[in-house]
Amino acid sequence: LEILNPQAAKLIVGERLIISKENKTPSSIRNFDQAMNRAQSQINTAKSDADQVIGTEFATPQQVNSALSKVQAAQNKINEAKALLQNKADNSQLVRAKEQLQQTIQPAASTDGMTQDSTRNYNNKRQAAEQAIQHANGVINNGDATSQQINDAKNTVEQAQREYAEAKSNLRADKSQLQSAYDTLNRDVLTNDKKPASVRRYNEAISNIRSELDTAKADASSTLRNTNPSVEQVRVALNKINTVQPKVNQAIALLQPKENNSGSPLQGICLRLFCFALAGCRVSVFAFLSPSHVFFSMCCLIIPSFIYCFLKFMKVWFYF
Repeated sequence: LEILNPQAAKLIVGERLIISKENKTPSSIRNFDQAMNRAQSQINTAKSDADQVIGTEFATPQQVNSALSKVQAAQNKINEAKALLQNKADNSQLVRAKEQLQQTIQPAASTDGMTQDSTRNYNNKRQAAEQAIQHANGVINNGDATSQQINDAKNTVEQAQREYAEAKSNLRADKSQLQSAYDTLNRDVLTNDKKPASVRRYNEAISNIRSELDTAKADASSTLRNTNPSVEQVRVALNKINTVQPKVNQAIALLQPKENNSGSPLQGICLRLFCFALAGCRVSVFAFLSPSHVFFSMCCLIIPSFIYCFLKFMKVWFYF
């Protein structure tokens, strides 16, 4: 009986489930419980027979050996069930990676004033980061997750963090409006075909805003050359151009085109008569014609010339 007592005590301890299930996978706990339920009848029988033999003062060796065999068989069942318990895989690194990603994406970066391409890329990477966090939570809350699943989820979270940080740093201010405004401000103003007086007025108007105009151009040029200006820098440069551009437009409006000096039909006729008279005069002189012929030729030369010069004078007067 002294041999039976320790075995019976060991069986009782095991049957009372003084077996820790802490940090065990849920599926292995279910397998353990199912195995214990299947062995429960055998365990109860072994306990009952052991208690009976222990309580018998004059138990025979056969009774002791039979009870001991049942106890040992029941204990083997308990050990088999216990072997089904499996520790949860360590997910502490995944938890830390997920928490770090959560901190990284909060708060969201402002995309106001950024280019469409960089904004689209940033939003896509932020969405991918949120999905990686959601997937990581699912793996963390899954007590049956394997080490491979946990490691894969951690790699996904870390990749999402790298790509999100890169997309955030690649956000670029939209300079398209500034470029367009700068090109308009720098367009050439042709004055060759403008009235001199209007050109003088234009130059005076530009001279009055020269400092403001040069500052707006310089700031815009510097901002456009900057590969990564802030949205505020772009806005300031654009506002300066928008302020000075109306003043430039007012100066340009002072320019007036020259009148068409190609000549009227009457001027052309007079010019032809002048040439004809000059030719006639030459012929008269060389041909030793009569004075009347010479006088007539001179009149044909002087009168058209006078008319032509008068019309040219009137056009110059109207020009100013």
